[in-house]
Amino acid sequence: MNFLKFFITNDTLFILFLTFSFFLLYIPLSIIFTIVFAILDIRKKKFRYLKKFLIIDGIVFVIYLLITGLVFYVFRPPAAEKLVQNFNENKENFRVLNEKILIDQKKGLERVDDTWTRPGNLESIGLNNKDVKDYRDDFKRLGVPRGFYSYPDKVMYVVYTSGLSISGSSRGYLYSIEEPKNYFKKNCGYSERPLKNIDDFGGCEGYAASYTIYQQIDKDWYIYEDFED
Repeated sequence: MNFLKFFITNDTLFILFLTFSFFLLYIPLSIIFTIVFAILDIRKKKFRYLKKFLIIDGIVFVIYLLITGLVFYVFRPPAAEKLVQNFNENKENFRVLNEKILIDQKKGLERVDDTWTRPGNLESIGLNNKDVKDYRDDFKRLGVPRGFYSYPDKVMYVVYTSGLSISGSSRGYLYSIEEPKNYFKKNCGYSERPLKNIDDFGGCEGYAASYTIYQQIDKDWYIYEDFED
């Protein structure tokens, strides 16, 4: 959809970068130290040093795998069921926030993220820093940490993002007066109508092609999942 944007999740990318960098460093260092200790032990005709190193090396590798698995678990996209539950528990607060956003959208407000806004100069449209702080406080209460994009009759609330500005995925809520249509880069045989459950979508014959899908959760309210390959 042309109104959907893609984002960068700095914290996620930074942690994944650290774990990947450690792995790239760990492999050559592990090989080098294995060779060094093997040579030392061969000269001394004992394998005490190599044995100790391999034990420590194995422990470090297991810890690395556990940490990497934990990172992927913590930063996985929220399940549709969790998003529905969160919406139902905060439905009235979402409604109040949505009305406020639509009013400010008419003034020219397009985006409020956790660290930036569009336009950058809020005073030019009659808003101030307190307005943004109030929005961000609402984000925390409603579980939409990356804020919103606003359009005429549409507001997209960003719950989860992963990837770069030109490639990645995101999940969240969409308020839209007009029923949105599913988009598939490759024809998968799925309907353009919102799905019953976005978690049931299995992709297009296993090929990672771009798509945007929706699940209706209330009148004019949807869950969306967006992927750009």
